[in-house]
Amino acid sequence: MFAYILTKIAVGIFAGGVVFRALLPDVNFLGMDTFWIGSILLIVLTGIYTILGGFRAVAYTETLQTFVKIIGAVMVTYFGLQALGGWD
Repeated sequence: MFAYILTKIAVGIFAGGVVFRALLPDVNFLGMDTFWIGSILLIVLTGIYTILGGFRAVAYTETLQTFVKIIGAVMVTYFGLQALGGWD
């Protein structure tokens, strides 16, 4: 369980760094490139959000993300089947 939690967190932080690098490729701050800035910023903001809002705020966020993911999955299914020739 401990390894699962650490690897899930590491992937989330890595993904945040990759997104920052893709969106802001030429930003440097204190000798760090955007990957590190994005990763550290993601950690700090997530920590502040969790500490100030507690687990209740995290639960509300997860609930919202559930609906967004369901809508996204339905859209991917719909457009994917349309691209393949429809429901037939």
